[in-house]
Amino acid sequence: MNAGSPIPTGDITEQQQYYDQIVEHAGCSNATDTLECLRTVPPQTLSAAAATLPNLFEYPGLATPWAPRADGVFLTAPPQHLVLAGQVAKIPFISGDALDEGTVFATGSFNVRRFRDYVHEFFFSHAPKEMLTPIFELYPNDPAQGSPVGTGDANQLAPMYKRMAAFQGDAIFQGPRRFFLDQRSSQQPTWSFISKRGSIPGLGYAHGSDFLPALVSGNELTDYIVQFATHLDPNGASNKTISWPKYDSDSRKVLTLLDGDVPLKIETDDLRLLPMQGVTAISLAFPL
Repeated sequence: MNAGSPIPTGDITEQQQYYDQIVEHAGCSNATDTLECLRTVPPQTLSAAAATLPNLFEYPGLATPWAPRADGVFLTAPPQHLVLAGQVAKIPFISGDALDEGTVFATGSFNVRRFRDYVHEFFFSHAPKEMLTPIFELYPNDPAQGSPVGTGDANQLAPMYKRMAAFQGDAIFQGPRRFFLDQRSSQQPTWSFISKRGSIPGLGYAHGSDFLPALVSGNELTDYIVQFATHLDPNGASNKTISWPKYDSDSRKVLTLLDGDVPLKIETDDLRLLPMQGVTAISLAFPL
């Protein structure tokens, strides 16, 4: 699993307003069967109607209406609740992220009050506001604790940008990855990686920066993945790789992909450990 794991979404009925919006813009509001009507409209009409909904790069950011949600059929419960229930294929897996997953999606220019209102409105609208106070304390208005990681006060592209980037990246990418690994690493072989390759000015090691290098012939991650696909173990791929330990919730060892003369390193996956645990707990109680 590249760039995340089962995400903290809830029930599909919570998105009814967005379906209704598409129906209206497609001219199907008066149809007896609106879904069947949508199936018959011209493709350009349906595309234009769908485009009225916000995408990942617009104001709601990663709180997108397009994310997969429980429908009672294909997904019988919210994805992370299925993980808690042990309804996971018991096979080896690899799960990894880029270091700064949230920077591409961090939106707007916020003051403290608007940041809090945004998180409540788009991510945890069903949670009492007072329950979110610990989240705001775990993600303080301190650029040095934000994302891109390790850049101090630099790269604050707008007020609260680095705070928002850290929160969104942890809520949708890093936190779910750790949650999934913590739940499953004692049940089946698991490996995890963090990519610190291909830094983009202002965005750091952003979403997608780990993917394109993996497609290049001779890339170490490609060697690991081919070995894993063949033998269900990423180790032993070539003399360019190092031993990649399995993940466990005590040691939290991950393979780190680096630029420079030392391309691979084993590190501890403990960045913003408490903040991610906090946002994961709220997400389990109040899914998107």
